Amino acid sequence: ERDMIEIPLVPVTSSNVAALGYDETSKTLAVKFNGGTLYHYFDVPHEIYTEAMKAKSIGAFLNLKVARKFKFHGLPLAATHEKGRK
Repeated sequence: ERDMIEIPLVPVTSSNVAALGYDETSKTLAVKFNGGTLYHYFDVPHEIYTEAMKAKSIGAFLNLKVARKFKFHGLPLAATHEKGRK
């Protein structure tokens, strides 16, 4: 199992996704859902993160391009934080 790293999250406007983040070094995509659950998806190309941030429907994009395509790990809520909130 991989060591879980802290990835800063950027809030997004979506009906089911609260925030996204990406770590270039480990190629890890972080997805925080509105319910509070945080997932890390591994070995995700940077383009996927870039496309997700621009997607008309982030949830639909993640469902199509990320879910069930990359290994992932769910994280406890205590491990989450967001940047950009004032």
